[in-house]
Amino acid sequence: DGVAFKPQAVMESASSVLSFLQSHCTKEAGTYWLYRPEGSEEVQLFCLDEADTAGPLLRKGGMLCFKIARRLQQHDRTLVASGGAAKHRLRTARLFLNALSVLSEEEHAG
Repeated sequence: DGVAFKPQAVMESASSVLSFLQSHCTKEAGTYWLYRPEGSEEVQLFCLDEADTAGPLLRKGGMLCFKIARRLQQHDRTLVASGGAAKHRLRTARLFLNALSVLSEEEHAG
């Protein structure tokens, strides 16, 4: 029924994905979404900082940025409430800005 777990195959696949990301994620501090359509072997990489390149995933990408930013914000609030320091303020701000930019672009295009 099932396929046996092969650690070497997982490592090879992970190495391949990492190599792909290193060669294609070229924007400094960019926000990227690696996407594989269901049932497909092909992966697609979208730079969410550039609304025109996100294509059909524009709204989903904007919402993804928003959800991640919100979770990071909630995590930081929990840390601060327990006496710790916020660790994700800059990343959270950048993700919120990306979400606003992408979703605003989509609204103006539609």
